[in-house]
Amino acid sequence: MRYRFFGSFPELHLTKQFRLKKVQGWIELIKDPRVRSLVYAKLEALMKQLRKKDTGKRM
Repeated sequence: MRYRFFGSFPELHLTKQFRLKKVQGWIELIKDPRVRSLVYAKLEALMKQLRKKDTGKRM
């Protein structure tokens, strides 16, 4: 059986209450190092995408 843990979030909007440190704390609670690493990679990709999108708005 294959699980789809990681989907896409095409319209994800983070509010001002979003705290990256808090998310990282939750990720640290993941016991499986492989899964934790995958989640960190997804988070980094998401943050990179959001920064790129943010930069485009300012121009």
